[in-house]
Amino acid sequence: MLYDELRERPYDEAGRDAADALRTRGAVVAEALYGTLALEMLRAELGVGGGLDEALAMTKESGLFEAFVLDYLSDSLGKSGLAAGERLADVDSRDARAFVAHADAGNFAIMRESVTPSSIAVVATEILEIADGEEVADYGCGQGFFLAYAASRHPGATYVGYEVNPETAAVATLRMHALGLDDTVSVSVTDLFDFADAGPEYDKVFSHYPIGMRFPRIRSDSAWLRDVASGHAGYGRPVVFDWVFNQLVIDTLRDGGMGVVLMSDGALVNVSDEKVRGGFVEGGWIRNVIKLPKNLLPDTGAGSNLVVLAGGCGGVHFLDATGLAVEGRRKNTLSDKAVEVIATYVKEEAYDEEWERENHPELHDEEKGLRPATISWATIIVGGDEEFYQLNKGVESCTASAGAIASARYKLDMKYLDDTIGYDGYDMAYDPDELGKHVTSIRRGVSLRASELDDMMVAYDTGVRYLAPTGIEDGLISDDLPFLSELTPKLEKHALRSGDLLISRIGQPYRIAVADVPEGTAIIPSSNVFVVRVDPEDIDPYYLAAYLQSSRGAWELDRASSGGAVPSISTKTLREVEIPYLEPYETEELVESYQSKLEEIRLTKERLERARKDLLDLLD
Repeated sequence: MLYDELRERPYDEAGRDAADALRTRGAVVAEALYGTLALEMLRAELGVGGGLDEALAMTKESGLFEAFVLDYLSDSLGKSGLAAGERLADVDSRDARAFVAHADAGNFAIMRESVTPSSIAVVATEILEIADGEEVADYGCGQGFFLAYAASRHPGATYVGYEVNPETAAVATLRMHALGLDDTVSVSVTDLFDFADAGPEYDKVFSHYPIGMRFPRIRSDSAWLRDVASGHAGYGRPVVFDWVFNQLVIDTLRDGGMGVVLMSDGALVNVSDEKVRGGFVEGGWIRNVIKLPKNLLPDTGAGSNLVVLAGGCGGVHFLDATGLAVEGRRKNTLSDKAVEVIATYVKEEAYDEEWERENHPELHDEEKGLRPATISWATIIVGGDEEFYQLNKGVESCTASAGAIASARYKLDMKYLDDTIGYDGYDMAYDPDELGKHVTSIRRGVSLRASELDDMMVAYDTGVRYLAPTGIEDGLISDDLPFLSELTPKLEKHALRSGDLLISRIGQPYRIAVADVPEGTAIIPSSNVFVVRVDPEDIDPYYLAAYLQSSRGAWELDRASSGGAVPSISTKTLREVEIPYLEPYETEELVESYQSKLEEIRLTKERLERARKDLLDLLD
């Protein structure tokens, strides 16, 4: 297969050699390299004996490509610094073809957002199970990595990629040509929402759209988009644009079709889009939510999810695959076997008890009762594969009904479906009250313009210190807070008291501490810090801090969050956070344990700081 054959060639080395050659000519390498190597590929393919300028002229005469591709090639050559009649003499044309087929042009130009990691392209292709004769679309195809892999593996289908950026679409088109997929895959420079007005239908759709976008950033005259924005689907206007793209996928699927989309964590759990998610869940459009390992995507370490969209779903199958990452120096990936594990869960392959009994009899020791009576999705096995079995042990899965998801406020994450609760072995009776019932006030810190704050900052001790969220770490307020010049009446109104519970407004994870203000010092929190004041006779602020820093407390704060890429909490939703009841003696024990741990952290930080200072003073 040409795809695999070219992948084996040393195309990265060829790219480095070509980049070095272009630098000697004063080229804008980042913007010239990919297109120049594409011309080197075409020069050999068209039998051009001269330079790359002749190759470009012959390419234009050949009728191989549309104008947007020719414009891209012309621009690349213009930035290459190559003179008339020159070519990249030291680059093997076969390596140039391999580079065009597999290299990430985003390594050399501003196209990073258009890169779909190869492991995600493989997973999506496996899930979609593309059949001969089907029509497959990629919405926002970027550089074409999904199209290249899927069409190489399933050449009996036809494919179309839609991309709004003509340069990126040109890269995708050249990639298909390098792989010999011109007759199978077409790439169109199109505004997706204008395209939606035409109403085409596909059997399978993949989309790695720009995740976390919001309506104000979108400019389009599409009637379809205006319709969605007006809330025609019955769930109101989406806030995070992921759901607009998802509606596009649904609206353009044939009966029995399937879509796979890549989504951000925030869009699956934010408060603002709860009603939208409810519309998708209750409409039976979400089949699977697959939580992927972090740090898979270029230029972000944020979490991502593959969501499978299909009609007539009676519930949502959740899969937590975050433990399947192969960690790299800069980015994580998924191994071929991890891809198989994920695809098997989605396809709902059968549990093979006979194989497990033969290969892992220790799990079937009836006297020890190691195997639960009913087999859950978390114990799926494919017979005869030990590597699969071991990877599978790090996967969690469950299926939830629409009603169960509704109880979790339509947050599409497994952790919100978990009813268990506990902290360091304490059995908390889950008979909660809202936080708002136990506080005397919740307010935000002082609001200062950046210029105001800059004018007030001083380098000497005034006894007045400024607390931003970054000044809260590991449950403690930093000893190195910056000083403000004076305690004005405006600042004094916001000064902390000992016992105030502090919660950062923007997360996650949210930063939490209890204020312990030294005598003669005023600490002024920023507007991005909530100050929660309680009656200590009613509830201990240290218990609240301990709970909100526990896994269950973090879960509650997540539930209260809104926003996509940058989650945050409002005063209203913070008041609604549920706090479980503990018997008074248990609260005292927990608070004592929590404060002991804080002191341990404080002493450790002091020892670390002394060691750092000693290290710097070694040669003094």
